[in-house]
Amino acid sequence: MYYSISEASTLAGEEQYILRYWEREFEELRPRKNRAGNRAYNEKDLAVLLDIRKLLREGNYSIKEAKKEITRRYGQPNTAVKTTDGNTAAAPRKEKYAGKAKKKAEITTEIVVAPPPKHATVVLSRRDVLELCSLLKDMALLIRSL
Repeated sequence: MYYSISEASTLAGEEQYILRYWEREFEELRPRKNRAGNRAYNEKDLAVLLDIRKLLREGNYSIKEAKKEITRRYGQPNTAVKTTDGNTAAAPRKEKYAGKAKKKAEITTEIVVAPPPKHATVVLSRRDVLELCSLLKDMALLIRSL
């Protein structure tokens, strides 16, 4: 099941431009794009998105601290360079520098997979999720007014 950026922003309680900014900052948040070029968030993307929001808004983490925590929770591809003497070193992060590294060493890629979060899985329809989000916002407004 996929969600549009407007639905994801409603669920997260953030503006769409904030979600696009977080996509640039966090490598783990990479929604697919459909044929029309629109973002399509899946369940994993929404989980990452909500974790980022919780860290930044409720946990008062900086972007840098949140990046480290999200990477720790969800993992990311780990690229290592094997040098000619058998040692390993970190590969350059940017693609444009990969050419220099290839000339000097052989590049190998390992995928580091984080274990899934330990929670029960509940399947909700898109309408149920949007209604739940609306109810939670109303409750938050009510609590703030008290």
